[in-house]
Amino acid sequence: EFDTLDEVLSFYNTMPGELRMGHRELFLKPLHLSIEELLDLKRFLLALNGEQPPKHLVQVLDPR
Repeated sequence: EFDTLDEVLSFYNTMPGELRMGHRELFLKPLHLSIEELLDLKRFLLALNGEQPPKHLVQVLDPR
């Protein structure tokens, strides 16, 4: 589990080691974005808005 959006972006930009939950899709490849591209992506993601889905539709993964 990641604590911040920056941690998520950094992970998927470089894909170091194994995913913390012990799950990693074989077809995922590092993004290799520049610092400017990462900032643009972060700005885009932070600009998204909308209502949260109903709690019964959200599946919480058990990290065990």
